[in-house]
Amino acid sequence: MEIETAIRYLHMLEAIPSYPRKISVNQLHEKLSKASAQAQVSKRTIQRDLIKLSRHFPLVCDACSPRGWSRSAPLHQHSSSLGWSCETRSALALLQPIAQEHLPAHVFSALTPVFIAAPIAAQLADAQVSYCVTDHMAAAA
Repeated sequence: MEIETAIRYLHMLEAIPSYPRKISVNQLHEKLSKASAQAQVSKRTIQRDLIKLSRHFPLVCDACSPRGWSRSAPLHQHSSSLGWSCETRSALALLQPIAQEHLPAHVFSALTPVFIAAPIAAQLADAQVSYCVTDHMAAAA
């Protein structure tokens, strides 16, 4: 990765607000243009960069028009989700595409952090179960 790309990524991450605020690709393009006049990129490049960054950082894009990007709420704000049962997490996984299709965009957008927290809670729960099983097996040996 070139240094200009890395710097652009840093500027982008810095410009993206925390949920529920958001920034559109157009607004982000304007901010990046002002920040670095010599490293101009297209809006499409910014869109691709946001998708790449969202794979490694807690970034979400809402379904409202105009679409906007934000940093999702940190996991500790959803600490109650850590106590969700397997059934609740499964229900949320099934509900997400239905909710996205049938709920008003602003309502679905407000639920986005919950849908993000559910798989994270599942991963943590799986890790805790695995840890407990390993501990129990070690104690029995």
